[in-house]
Amino acid sequence: MKIAKIYIYSILSLFAAFGFTSCMEVDNFDGPEAYYTGKIIDRTTGQPVLASQGECKVRLWEMSYSTNPSPQDIPVKQDGTFKNTKLFNGTYDVEPRGAWWPVEKHRVPIGRHTEEDIIEVTPYLHIIDFTMDYDAEANELIVSCRLSAPITEGLPNIRSVRPFLSLNQFCGSNSCIGEYANFDEYKADMNSSWARIPKDEDGNSKPYQFRLPVKKGYFYFVRMGAYVDDEFHNYNYSEIKTIEIPQ
Repeated sequence: MKIAKIYIYSILSLFAAFGFTSCMEVDNFDGPEAYYTGKIIDRTTGQPVLASQGECKVRLWEMSYSTNPSPQDIPVKQDGTFKNTKLFNGTYDVEPRGAWWPVEKHRVPIGRHTEEDIIEVTPYLHIIDFTMDYDAEANELIVSCRLSAPITEGLPNIRSVRPFLSLNQFCGSNSCIGEYANFDEYKADMNSSWARIPKDEDGNSKPYQFRLPVKKGYFYFVRMGAYVDDEFHNYNYSEIKTIEIPQ
């Protein structure tokens, strides 16, 4: 009986040791060490698109892994750049999604030495003639802009124009002071076709002006934006201006 017990214990110890060794084995798969970087360029100006941090995105599908892969999104930064350094080596379909005319997917091989991808798009709208003045007596900012459309045929209805204020350099619909974003008095809703938008002689829109109460001693980042009635409802933006309100 004692010999039988020793034999059983020996067998169990052998299985335990085998299991422990199996757990210690390292898989042979490479980690996600490929990277993909690039810029979204406004085809009409040759400059990076004016975006809000993370509002637009570049969508990827890893076609070398599956015929029906799940999408991955890379947020587009405020300066129009994007970057992901934790991808697997492979072949990807790429599609930029944002406040521009739809762009066809293109295929990109992504590895550890992938070249920067320059993606050209045509924005739905340009925010032009953006001005900002301070009315000291009323303690208000007076902001104004006009709209220009690079392509008018087939342009979705224009939904809204509004200013955005922020207390830091990130300024847009997803990074702004809520009291201005949540009140109708600080936006112009039209839901109108481009043909029905009131225009000046140059064919661009008439100005949209807003008066915004501000706080003395604050430093503001200010821009204006407008969006059309497409799938994403992302804004086209002006450049960002800054102002310090006197005490």
